[in-house]
Amino acid sequence: MKLAELVFTINFPIIFGYLIRLKGVFNQKDGNVLRKFTIKITVPFIIFTNIYSSKMSDISQIYSATFALVVLTALFLVFSIFITRFLIQEKKYRIQL
Repeated sequence: MKLAELVFTINFPIIFGYLIRLKGVFNQKDGNVLRKFTIKITVPFIIFTNIYSSKMSDISQIYSATFALVVLTALFLVFSIFITRFLIQEKKYRIQL
C-alpha cells in the first residue's frame, strides 16, 4: 500500500499538470513561471522533507545511492551523445563535448 501511495503522490501532480496544459488554462509564460517554481521550491522541499523523515539506519545507504547517481548520469550522458550523432542531422543541435 505504501508503494501505491508513493507512486500516486509522484504521478498525480504530473498528470494533473498535463491535463491542465491540454485544457489551455495557462499560457506559455505562466507555464515557464510554474516550471521554475517547481524546480526551485517544490523539489528541494520534497527532498528536505524526505531527508528529515528518514531513519538514521537509512543514511548508511547514501554512499551507494550517490555512486549510483554518478554512474547513471555518466551512462545517460554517453548514451545521449551517441544517440544524437544518429538522430539529429544538423551539427549545431547535437550534443558536443
